[in-house]
Amino acid sequence: MNSRVSVIMPAYNAEKYIRDAVQSVLAQSFRDWQLFIVNDASTDGTGKILAEFSGESRIKIINNTQNLGSVVSRNVAFAQIQSQYVAILDADDLAEQTRFEEQVQFLDAHPDFGLVGSWTKIIDESGRATGQIGRDTTPAEKAPIKLLFHNFLAFSSVMMRRTAMPEIPFTENSVPAEDVDLYWKMIHQWKFATLPKVLISYRSHPKGISKVYAAKKQEVMDRLIRAELNRFGIEPTAEELQIHRTNYGYAGADIEQFLSKREQWLLKLIEKNREAKIHPEKIFSEVVAEKWLESCDANARLGFKTWKIFQLSPLSQKISWLKNGKMLSKFCVKCLLSKDTI
Repeated sequence: MNSRVSVIMPAYNAEKYIRDAVQSVLAQSFRDWQLFIVNDASTDGTGKILAEFSGESRIKIINNTQNLGSVVSRNVAFAQIQSQYVAILDADDLAEQTRFEEQVQFLDAHPDFGLVGSWTKIIDESGRATGQIGRDTTPAEKAPIKLLFHNFLAFSSVMMRRTAMPEIPFTENSVPAEDVDLYWKMIHQWKFATLPKVLISYRSHPKGISKVYAAKKQEVMDRLIRAELNRFGIEPTAEELQIHRTNYGYAGADIEQFLSKREQWLLKLIEKNREAKIHPEKIFSEVVAEKWLESCDANARLGFKTWKIFQLSPLSQKISWLKNGKMLSKFCVKCLLSKDTI
């Protein structure tokens, strides 16, 4: 059976959440889908719960005889897919009822887009909303540049065009950042979009991959970002890579020194991009300048001194004050309310 949408769901010891995840797929308003669940040799009740759905012809359960990990499990499912679109949903997350319908409509209408995500609601172990919502608004032309700094896409919110994906999409040595590795394989040939609507509930809990393998994830992200920086002709030192990846808060006491180093690094990126011609200069400079604003905003505790550091930098001249007016206003107020150390 070939459906327009195939859903990949790896599952290992997911008995606590997987029934709800599957039910959220069954409840979709868009009906032309097939769900591939890979039971990765679970030792809990996952298999028993999945047996409850054996009568649903659109659900295909693949049982690994040994634990192979999420990457191999995803690739096992992907090898059987012939659909037009591929959706991701982890076994502990939930899809909103109109998710597939809205994402299919978008990809149908935009043949030059290879991937579409959505805003994401964060829920806890019990499924209660935490009040946090990921509201990324990155336009397509800025997506490859923003990915250079950090991942802005929740994997469970993603639907991809099958023809935009490599034949072996997931790489084992990229666990647990295999999603970002895949994005890099696609983003230079295809446009990315994020629908400005909550279409997924991402479950944050102590046993989640992002928490259990946090240190490993940072190591993999460092490698992926280093490889992309190499395209600019940059081989970053360990300190430069750390400065590059400190996009928001900085816990050190030497804030002025950090901001100075951050400023020089961002200016270096703009110059290297100009030489290598990787991205359009204007758009690249604008994104990098927005990162400068974020860095200063996160370190506004110096009061007006931080505002002065921000404003005197040539980076501030590259910011669109019209597009970033709201954040600039909040940053200014934060500086005014913080202790002025001048």
